[in-house]
Amino acid sequence: MKNWVKILIIAIFILVGLILFLNKKEQPSMLAPIDKGVVANIKKSVDTSNWGEYINSQLGFSIKIPPETQCLDRCGGSKNPLVPVKIFQDNNNNAVYVTPEYYYDYRDEKCEKIEASLASLQAQGKTVKPFLAWKIDIIKVDNLDDIKKFIIEYYPQNCIFRDQKINDNGTYDISIIGDDWTTNGERVNSTCPYEMHYKILYSPEKHKLISVKLPIDYDFFIYNDSPGGLDDYGQEMVKSLKFE
Repeated sequence: MKNWVKILIIAIFILVGLILFLNKKEQPSMLAPIDKGVVANIKKSVDTSNWGEYINSQLGFSIKIPPETQCLDRCGGSKNPLVPVKIFQDNNNNAVYVTPEYYYDYRDEKCEKIEASLASLQAQGKTVKPFLAWKIDIIKVDNLDDIKKFIIEYYPQNCIFRDQKINDNGTYDISIIGDDWTTNGERVNSTCPYEMHYKILYSPEKHKLISVKLPIDYDFFIYNDSPGGLDDYGQEMVKSLKFE
């Protein structure tokens, strides 16, 4: 073997060894403690200390509600940035609506303040989630067959029961899946929503089920100055749902 070839091979081995040595020295830096201050700025915690608790004794559930939320303004003007959150009870149909009290929309060549009403929410909520509002349905169920029947009738076409996971308090989180999803649980062109877009809570003791269709984006939030951009009230509201 020629000398220059030997020299080249030795040089390559030295270079590879140097790279491995440097990488090994740098590995401990990957285990450095995370700067909690940076994380706090990216995801600001939601302050719920001034929230109220809505309790419906007739339907047997409660939920924590923020006093106000970001106002939707489709007019593009400088309207009030925040709007009160309002509750509409529909006890005759075992349902409750949580909604911004009003929003602004451009209609008939002028800006109008559109105020929420039980009648308008009922009309929207027969088939889909009402615009900007949550519809909380309380359903009487006695067994798993009743739950499966409710899912087929209430949720979009192709939605079926997937599984149930027990919580510490004895209730169950019910999940659904599209019967047209793939075998590994991936959605193709199904209308059945992902788990983050609904909440189904079941109490065997109460023989009741709480169902809420959740938005793809956000219905209840406020903007903040952190890099995250907003405080998501919806997740805190969902976590507070419970049977009474």
